[in-house]
Amino acid sequence: MHFGWDYGLSPLEVFEIREKNLNRICQMLIKKY
Repeated sequence: MHFGWDYGLSPLEVFEIREKNLNRICQMLIKKY
């Protein structure tokens, strides 16, 4: 999955962004149940 490299971000920045998004998604899922 290539996400972020198109925007000139470094792999570490992409990883941090992805982690934040995953955390947000997980929190949303937890709230539903």
